[in-house]
Amino acid sequence: MNIELLVGMLSNALLMLGLFVIYEISDHLPAKWDKVWRYVTGLLTAAICVVIMAAPYELRPGLVYDTRTILISVTALIFGPVPTLITAATATGYRIWMGGIGMIPGIGTIVTSAVIGLVWRRWVFHRSRQIRWKWLNLYVMGLVVHILMLACMFLMPLEEAMETISHIAVPVMVVYPVFSVLLGMLLYHGQERRDSVEQLRESEERFQMLFNRAPMGYQSLDKEGYFIDVNQQWLDVLGYDRSEVVGHWFGAFVPEADRQDFTERFEHFKDQGRISCEVRLIHKTGRVIHFAVEGRIGHGADGIFLQTYCILQDITEQKKAEAELLFASYHDYLTGLYNRRFLDQEMQRMQTEEAYPVSVVMGDIDGLKLVNDAFGHDRGDDLIRTAGKILAACVRPGDVLARTGGDEFFILLPHTDGVTAYALIQQITVACQTYNDNIPDDALHIFISLGYGTMESPDDEYPDALRVAEDYMYQRKPLVDKSPHSSILKSITTTMQARSFETESHAERLVQITRNIGTAMGLGEQELDLLHMLSKLHDIGKIGISDQILNKPGKLTDEEWTEMRKHPEIGYRIASASPALSVVAETVLTHHERWDGKGYPRGLSGEAIPLVSRILAVADAYDAMTEQRPYRDPLSPEEAFAEIERCAGTQFDPSVARVFLEMARSGRLADEPSDSL
Repeated sequence: MNIELLVGMLSNALLMLGLFVIYEISDHLPAKWDKVWRYVTGLLTAAICVVIMAAPYELRPGLVYDTRTILISVTALIFGPVPTLITAATATGYRIWMGGIGMIPGIGTIVTSAVIGLVWRRWVFHRSRQIRWKWLNLYVMGLVVHILMLACMFLMPLEEAMETISHIAVPVMVVYPVFSVLLGMLLYHGQERRDSVEQLRESEERFQMLFNRAPMGYQSLDKEGYFIDVNQQWLDVLGYDRSEVVGHWFGAFVPEADRQDFTERFEHFKDQGRISCEVRLIHKTGRVIHFAVEGRIGHGADGIFLQTYCILQDITEQKKAEAELLFASYHDYLTGLYNRRFLDQEMQRMQTEEAYPVSVVMGDIDGLKLVNDAFGHDRGDDLIRTAGKILAACVRPGDVLARTGGDEFFILLPHTDGVTAYALIQQITVACQTYNDNIPDDALHIFISLGYGTMESPDDEYPDALRVAEDYMYQRKPLVDKSPHSSILKSITTTMQARSFETESHAERLVQITRNIGTAMGLGEQELDLLHMLSKLHDIGKIGISDQILNKPGKLTDEEWTEMRKHPEIGYRIASASPALSVVAETVLTHHERWDGKGYPRGLSGEAIPLVSRILAVADAYDAMTEQRPYRDPLSPEEAFAEIERCAGTQFDPSVARVFLEMARSGRLADEPSDSL
């Protein structure tokens, strides 16, 4: 790189600082000069351009180089078309006067610089919102301008053009874009500052107009926060006489709970020079009124604080409406509990704060539709409100209780595992029983079916937990003692017992035995409840078998056995068709499958058979062997134990058989479990 050429270019570039001086002068001119100043700016910029062109670096006679391209492109970018046209026209005339071989390329660089600057101003530069993009924009503009500058060299003979480009290309492409950025950003920041001053001036005028004309409360405070003046509107709204206000401290009219906040905001107000906020002031009668406040600080000519100027608008009714709307948007209108929208937001918050484990309890009121149909919706609404009160009395601080539908409630339990969630379900069930025990006989009893799901970690999904809770809730419905759904279970079991050798005591023994085995094997409450239902309903399909086969005192024929073996499939169809029983359908279908795969109806084997079905198979076989039947005598317990031990690994799951035998021989099989929920 030619050092002499580079130094010449840098010296020439320093002359462009005159453009910044012009801009600074314009910042202090009266507003009435604004229209004329564009033309004055053009003339002054043209003068600087002439000075720059008069002190060029001369490559050879008639071929000179200077920084006019930077000056003209940045002028176009910052000042706009009028100053640019004046400057470009002047520069063109001066270059023609200078003459020489470089005249045509020189005029070309003037025109291209002006055009690129104006294009950048119109379509590119002001769309860059961030400072770093403005730097990049200016640099790219500088590159484009000076690539075109080099291209203009080809307006000379090719040999001259190539020689010239070889001398100036590197310094032009390295130095000129950088100077374009520096000059452009210098002027841009000056323009931003000027815009800020203009905005401040306009804002002051706007506030002054509001203070003078707005039919709102007006007040003025000194630097200590004491009233200097208020208008009549202010006095009318708050009910005071002027003598009760002027000279008194503003904080005395603010509720005590807000005074510290007022003190802090007033200091911030004085620091910032303006404020936009809401305050509460005490009416003379003692009621609180909400105001929206807009204010600014007034200063003297010497910059010393004079007073505040504030307007106040009564927004009490607006705040009341907002509060009511906010409450309605997050609360159920009937119970006052939270609604689905708030529940979902809280779930998102808990997931964000990682309040794991998070449990969700789902419940609905059994028989609400029947109450609405029989007694009217007013009684149904009373039942919903009662349910809400019972649930609210059971939840802990930090839990989120919401009513999400007609008879549907949800409880979000942060930092709560499944064991604790189940304990809450039991607590609510007891609370419902207590309520029912203490109301008149003719009053409506309340039954709430409940289920839960737990998210142990962020890997667990909220919809999955809801689905688990819902499935478990429907599974438990028939088990809620004396509820409408429990009557369905009672009716079915009574019908089954009337048509076969099965007795109620047989079903209750199965409930006891299977629950004790399941507990020993570590089953959760959901699986234990499923065992409870399966123990009572596993032979529901026998409803579809003829009485002749069911009650035959002797051995069944092959054809009769074929018919009898259809009862798991019949039971599956019956259970699947009922929402209250569908959760037990799959286990009803598989309760006669064998561990070795020789069972029916599907020939499943091993762990492909649901665990609860495997547990029931052992318990049912034991109770059947030890129970008196018309066609045979019962086995002794020890004989039944030996038979189960013999069939372990073929007919029965060996692990279930082992647990059963250990419990039976140690006397723990007869422990009484909870019979109903």
